[in-house]
Amino acid sequence: MGDFQNLFSDIFGIKGNCYPEIRENKKKVLYCFRSYSKEIFNKISYMDFPIGFKKHKLRIPPLIWNFRRKEKLLFLKGLTITDGSIRSQGNILFHLSSKKFLEDVSDLIYELFGLRKPIKEYLQREKFYSYQLLLNKKQAQEVLKQSL
Repeated sequence: MGDFQNLFSDIFGIKGNCYPEIRENKKKVLYCFRSYSKEIFNKISYMDFPIGFKKHKLRIPPLIWNFRRKEKLLFLKGLTITDGSIRSQGNILFHLSSKKFLEDVSDLIYELFGLRKPIKEYLQREKFYSYQLLLNKKQAQEVLKQSL
């Protein structure tokens, strides 16, 4: 958690707080980061990140699509760290509530590696939809190797 706090401070020059939070089902720990800053809010808003409820409008910002390959790889690595998981089998799983964002991630993976990855839809607790994109072990190693 300290690595993320330091990275955030290096990028934005503002301190924040990382802390674990036990989910309602008490089976998983969610690691949270909190920083209150109007400056950060303004910077993130300027970069086309949606404000408020994001499920149906979150996309990879245009800023990222205009980056060079190296920066796109770093974005993908950061996404893996924050919203993905590297599983014990060695594969990478992205499990999100935003289908459009995951479609963008699939397009980015195709652009960077020539891998077209399908998105699977799941119904959670019989009322919420979530979406998954899975990279197998070989593909995950390629992503992680490229983004180091």
